[in-house]
Amino acid sequence: MADALLRLDGLRKHYGGLAVTDGVTLDVLPGEIHAVIGPNGAGKTTTIKMCLGLTAPDAGRITAFGLDMPRDALAIKARLGVVAQMDTLDPDFNAEENLLVYGRYFGMKDAAIRARIEATVVRRAPQVMVKGMTNRSPFFSLPFMPEPVSTTSPMVSWPMMSPACIEGI
Repeated sequence: MADALLRLDGLRKHYGGLAVTDGVTLDVLPGEIHAVIGPNGAGKTTTIKMCLGLTAPDAGRITAFGLDMPRDALAIKARLGVVAQMDTLDPDFNAEENLLVYGRYFGMKDAAIRARIEATVVRRAPQVMVKGMTNRSPFFSLPFMPEPVSTTSPMVSWPMMSPACIEGI
């Protein structure tokens, strides 16, 4: 069995006396896509915030790429990505210029950024890119997509869903 890219083991988070997450356990293996689905207040955002190192769990363990969160937070964050529901690209920059800016935010050297751009990017202005191109920058090993189907066609998003996602977690 392959090592998990992301492993959540018994995550618990309380706000006051309210258990927001209560023992969340999950392995995300290479090539898998998982969705966290539930009603408002179910702990979805809190779980994602813990995975991204933005909120510390009260109990449990998070590992990503074999590294421990929060101890190795910077190394993990260098490989994680968040694909926002709304794009945050600068409309005055083309795709290459936007990726240079974002790569620099993560401490990447221009040569490394340009090498990845050369391997992956179509050079277009954000205004002429389809929504999926502006929201799916190819920079990260493990993207987090808070609203994964909001900008994708159902023909694309439904086949990506795991049976557990479709049935409800």
